This record gives sequence, C-alpha cells and structure tokens, in this order.
Amino acid sequence: MPPKSNKRARPGEGSSAGESQEATPCVRNRDYATRKAILMVRPIIHERGIHVSTLENTTIPTIVEARKWEKFVASRGLANLTWVREFFASMVPETFRNGGCVLVRDVVVEISKRKINEHFGTTPVRQSALPLGYASFDGDSEKLAKLLRGNDDGVWTKKHPIRQSDLSKDVALINLFNSSSLRPVSHTSSILVKWAELIACYLIGGLIDVGRVIKAELNEAGDIDLKNKPQAKKKPVPFPYLITVLCREAGVPEFDNDEWAKGDKGDLNLRSWNDTTSKTKGRRKLWKLPSSRPRADSGPKESDEEDEEDEDFEPQEEELQEQEAEVEDVRADVAAMRAQLGFQTYQRRERRRPPTPAAPPPPPPPPSAGTLGFSAADYVPDDMTPADIERMRRGQSSRG
Repeated sequence: MPPKSNKRARPGEGSSAGESQEATPCVRNRDYATRKAILMVRPIIHERGIHVSTLENTTIPTIVEARKWEKFVASRGLANLTWVREFFASMVPETFRNGGCVLVRDVVVEISKRKINEHFGTTPVRQSALPLGYASFDGDSEKLAKLLRGNDDGVWTKKHPIRQSDLSKDVALINLFNSSSLRPVSHTSSILVKWAELIACYLIGGLIDVGRVIKAELNEAGDIDLKNKPQAKKKPVPFPYLITVLCREAGVPEFDNDEWAKGDKGDLNLRSWNDTTSKTKGRRKLWKLPSSRPRADSGPKESDEEDEEDEDFEPQEEELQEQEAEVEDVRADVAAMRAQLGFQTYQRRERRRPPTPAAPPPPPPPPSAGTLGFSAADYVPDDMTPADIERMRRGQSSRG
C-alpha cells in the first residue's frame, strides 16, 4: 500500500549510519495518485554499461580511465520499475532539489549529489566551480560547432541544430555513450547547446560532476506539469537502476507484485554501436568501427588481394550511399515545402473569393378561383349531353 499523505519521516531514517541528516523533512506529494497514473505510461530509459575492451580503437577507454569512471560505466542489473514510479510519484520537487530525499513506502531514500558520487566512486566538484555540473561555454554556439563538427561548417542555430551525422567519429561515439549513461535520452538525432556543452567537456578534459548532473536530471523528470498531462506523459523516466540500488540500500520493502525489468539495448560495445549507426534513418550512414582484435591470416594470397580490393571499394560505396541519402533528404524537404506552399495558396484564394450570392426566392403560385384550383363551371357531370354543355356555357357568357 502507498504511504499516507500525512506521513512524515525524519531525514536519514532508513539510511546507513554515518550519513548526513537533511534539514528538510520528507513528505509524500499531495498529488501522488495523479502523478503515479502519469508515470505508469511514461517511457523508462534504462542505463547502459560499456565494454571498454571492445572499443579500444576509440577515445572512450581513455576517457573512462582518466576520469576513473570504471564503476560508473559498469554493467547494470535489474531495476524495480514499481519502486521507480513510486519514487517519482512521491517526489516533492522543491524538497528534492534542496535536500535530495524522497519518501518511498514510508522509508526516506536519499539521492543527493554526495550519495550519487559515493555510489559511483566519482569525484565531486565545488558548486561554485560548476553551477551546472559541468563547464559552460556561455551559449557560444559557434565555438561549440567548430569543436564538435566533423566539417568546416560553423553555422548552428536553434532551428538548425547539429545532427548526429554531422559529428566526427569520436564525438559521435561520445554522444552515444553520454546519451546512454550520464544523460539518458530516447534518441540522439539532434544536439542542442545544453547537450553540446557537456559533450565538449569530454573533448577538452573539462570537469564533470556526475552526482550533480544526475541529480538535476532526476529533479527535471520529477517536475511533472499536471496542467499539461499529454506532454507530461511523454517525458522519459531516467536512471531506474540507480534508483533501485539506492532504494534497496535505504531499506524500501519489496512486494511480490513489484515489476522488475532490464534494458533491452544491453551494454554499449562494438556490435551495439555498429547496429545503432546502421539503423540511422533519414541521414547518411555513420561510420562502422573496426574490430580491435587482429584478423587471423587464412587462405592464399589471392584471397588477401581480393579483400584489399573490397576494402578499397567499400568507402566508395559508402560515399554513394551517403549521397543518395542526402538526395532523398533534399527531395523530401522540397516535397514538404511544395505541399506547405500549396496549402497557403489555397487559403489565400479562399479568403479573396467573393461570397456566393443567395438564391432568389421561388415565385408565388398563380391565383386560383377556388380552394381546389378550379371553378364550379369546370365541373361537367357524366350524364350531360353536348347540347346541355353548350347551353350552360352560353348562360355563363350572358351572365358575364
């Protein structure tokens, strides 16, 4: 059963000894039921580990070793999705932002910056040094564009953000790794300034406070706008495994009907990288990472020569595929613009067209002598002879 709305708990209750006590008391959110109903349909993005040994030809192993992120990038296990939904449903954003505690099933769960860094073994940074948790470029989009792009095009606006296909190979891999671990998202097709600043920190060796970045993402996910429920249902739920581990350490009870799951994407390795890039839609195919394992020598020299010829031909074929994809993109954009212009032209013509005149009223019926539309003289009995009819007509004319 969910905790009662008037339930209060002392900060630090259910936590291990030696942890600091928070000054703000933890209470359950008053809109617990409504928030949980929204969270039941929200997508959950699981964390992904990384196999450093399979990515030796990239800069990822160097980044992990230099930042001592071995535990942070380790494989994840099962996540209690019921705990995760109750965690965000019970969260009071103001309380969580200040103290980092949430009441889950009558147990206070602390997920502060310090707690997250202790869990991953990452180094915290003074808040005055990194207000956002990582170095900021003060919105210098031109500088970021030159740093991230694989070409010389430095144009970058909000309407035309940098795309995954525009990044260099190493930066694209960092973006995929970052979007699967530190800032989980469902897609990485476009990179905004907020993302680019964090990716640039990997390249220049800038400081990154893992605990502060993750806590900010959790707080943003828990800030549910109940006035805009359709949009609130689309926001993803991040870090389910981290929440599960910290809830278990705090002593949150488990129920038999709790839902457990693990991410279906698995760890980030050579195969998952190549699968992800090969399924890129609407843009050119990204690079295929070579295997770090040496290829066993087998077969006669003729086969080796054929392999070399095939390797020389593969880049040409990839270039043709990229050009064809770019042509298809241009055609799709032109078709969309034509459709939009046609609709706008139709609207202008409809506004300029004069109103259709109303139809004239029908003419009135001709006057009639009687209520039935004929006079008594028009009635001729069947037993009258022609002579009788002639005399009757003469009599009417004389009276007229």
